[in-house]
Amino acid sequence: MHVCTLRAQLRRPVKLLVLCPDERTAAWACTPIEIEDDPNGMVLRPWALGPNHIPVVEDWEQARSSPELAVLSASAHGDNEAVLKAVQYALDTVPEDRSLIYNDYIVSKLSSAAQKTWEALMATGTYEWQTDFARKHIAEGEAEAIILFLEARGLKVEAEQQKRIRECTDLDLLSEWVRRAATVREVEELFA
Repeated sequence: MHVCTLRAQLRRPVKLLVLCPDERTAAWACTPIEIEDDPNGMVLRPWALGPNHIPVVEDWEQARSSPELAVLSASAHGDNEAVLKAVQYALDTVPEDRSLIYNDYIVSKLSSAAQKTWEALMATGTYEWQTDFARKHIAEGEAEAIILFLEARGLKVEAEQQKRIRECTDLDLLSEWVRRAATVREVEELFA
């Protein structure tokens, strides 16, 4: 439907690209579709892109120079740890408003085993976040976890204490607070 509308608006041929999760779907998706109500007898011939058509991007510099290709590579070849490391490196070059979307897309396409690898890569503690955007979101998550953990332990976290925790952007300090949150008897001890 959208292809026909776009063709009518542009008054020129258009192509439909279908990203497919497997080769069987790609073979099916490239089947020509005859548009019955089109007076010109249009036949839509979709381009179907399956995993075998997507290159394996393991080189970090290639991933950085073409992050969208690296994202597609990770979605198709996520069982390859080198591909995941390359896309992890590439995501730091992507504008902040797209980085989380790409990450979400990658994770949604990974097998369970590849998701565990991805989570391990992200949690190694050796990866240094390159963008303020990434550091900000990691800090926000850590702050919320600290507050929830303290409350789960039955400690009352006052509004001013919550504000102090949420405003902290020092990832090392937040990590220390996470450790302290397990043993403090009062929330104020967290900041000692």
